[in-house]
Amino acid sequence: MDDELLLGGRRFVPVAVTTFEHDVWMMAQVQAAGLHDLRRLFAEGRGVETIAEDLLQRIWASGRTLHVLAGTLTEKGQPWSPALAEELVQFFGARADPEEKALLQAALVRLLLGFFVSGAESSAIFPSSSAPTTEQPAPPRAHVAAP
Repeated sequence: MDDELLLGGRRFVPVAVTTFEHDVWMMAQVQAAGLHDLRRLFAEGRGVETIAEDLLQRIWASGRTLHVLAGTLTEKGQPWSPALAEELVQFFGARADPEEKALLQAALVRLLLGFFVSGAESSAIFPSSSAPTTEQPAPPRAHVAAP
């Protein structure tokens, strides 16, 4: 399957190599979109269809759908940057052609499937990582390297 997306005469591809800046930016978008606690959803024993519907409802309700898409796609030949992502939020949101809108919907579905599969695999590998606990996490310790 070709991952290239043609919209408004521009070609978009999935972000292949991420920077730390991208990772941090995406973590913020995922958190804001309510997609951050997939392991908990799986740990609760909810059905696959219920979790999938919940993910879709969360991303729509969050208002961050375009941001999450703009964090996973970049214009072909251009490295991802926060400035480009913000420009893509506007560009994707302005698409009015029914075919282009369908392409963006399909890209969103692929994105959510990726989150879903990742959450299912993570839940299977680390089943207790999202289990409720009464223990308080230890405060982070600063590590200072010796000169």
